[in-house]
Amino acid sequence: MTEVFLYSETIRLLALPKENSVLLLELEQGELPTFEDDIVLPASIVMRYGYQLGESIQLQSVKSINKPVSFHICGILSGKKGVLTYPLTTYDGLTRLQPAEKLTPTALIQLDGREELLTFEKRLQNIGRGMAIKTLTQEYEEAQANLTLSDTLVNGLRSLILMISASSLSILLYITLRSGAYQIGVLRAVGMEKPWLLIPAFLQTLLVFNIGYFSTYFLLPPVAQTMGLMTEKQALLQHLHSDFWVFLGVGMLSTLVVQLQFLSSSIPRLFREAL
Repeated sequence: MTEVFLYSETIRLLALPKENSVLLLELEQGELPTFEDDIVLPASIVMRYGYQLGESIQLQSVKSINKPVSFHICGILSGKKGVLTYPLTTYDGLTRLQPAEKLTPTALIQLDGREELLTFEKRLQNIGRGMAIKTLTQEYEEAQANLTLSDTLVNGLRSLILMISASSLSILLYITLRSGAYQIGVLRAVGMEKPWLLIPAFLQTLLVFNIGYFSTYFLLPPVAQTMGLMTEKQALLQHLHSDFWVFLGVGMLSTLVVQLQFLSSSIPRLFREAL
């Protein structure tokens, strides 16, 4: 890593690992750098300066008085939360700006705003004793503030979608279970106890939700990846898992309410509702 000038702005430029590494980054356009004059820019810099894929940019090392070096924009990083926000080139590209012997081995850890910075710093110190650790407190506080605002908006929208979906689900379940009013009337007429009549409805609801959940579990990641909507598979499935319990709870509650309505109705009325 080295610091460079982009116009009057000072930015950090990172290099791809040379070997024995796997790097997964989400790009809006283009591809990862391959040659020494290739560079990938984050979406924020592209928007700020109006760059486009295939254009050239001039960078100059902060620690050198050499002339600016030209790079070819081969890719643009995704602007989604959690994606790298620093420009990226090859190791050979980095040495064009600063000689290899002057480059200090550096590990950059970019957090998403959810970690407590001081706690994370102490954990790093315990892992690598004697390692010099520098934290960008002000920048991280800004990231946390932006995260709080964006999370509030996203969670509010997500809650609204969940409420609308859950209400629609309740109506759908009522319509579906209403077709079983005749069967409930027959079973009650032959003397079956009311509590036992709840079991088939609950089993039916569980079966439907489990089929839907596992189908979505396997289909959602490839569909999201194809549409370019997925940042991380684990995060996607985590939201799916939490939403599943919300919908299952609404489904089971709706089933209970509908079944209790049927069980409290008279047998003749159940036969009339089935017609």
